[in-house]
Amino acid sequence: MRQLLTPVGHTLTGLAIGYCVIPGELRGKQKAAALAVFAILASAPDLPFPYWGHWRYHVSHSVIVTTIAIAVIELFLVLKYKGQFPFTPRMLIGGAVAWYSHILLDTLYNHAIGLPILWPWGEGRLALPIPWLSTGDKNHIFSVHNVRVAVFEILTFGPLLIVAVAFRRLTHRATPR
Repeated sequence: MRQLLTPVGHTLTGLAIGYCVIPGELRGKQKAAALAVFAILASAPDLPFPYWGHWRYHVSHSVIVTTIAIAVIELFLVLKYKGQFPFTPRMLIGGAVAWYSHILLDTLYNHAIGLPILWPWGEGRLALPIPWLSTGDKNHIFSVHNVRVAVFEILTFGPLLIVAVAFRRLTHRATPR
């Protein structure tokens, strides 16, 4: 079976992080676009760029490479937009957390290979498997097994999004206007 980690858990986690940091002034399409960016950032290590993604697992899932990539992108945004809305420190930190969340979540899958998080300076791998999180089958995308994998991801990471939305609504109501 060719392994597949579905984007469901990463997307839910990215959305949860986005809900925690997106400014309350964003509404409608702006908010939807910002949340989409957070979902994409949470899946950044799997994006199909040349010399990146699952074809270059050691590169895209390295904390060292991730830190360098985030620093370059955020430095560009800070220099270009000089802290203008929505490139505020809170949003930039949230974006970095969303990207790093991908690496953490991938260590939780029960595929027994771990992540080469210190590449290129170390060969060690980190694995923190949760027994019910497993990989899907790339050769049979719509199989019962893959549906089961996605359902367990929803049940595991969906509560993060629910808590983030509830927290946001509670703090928004408590904020004096």
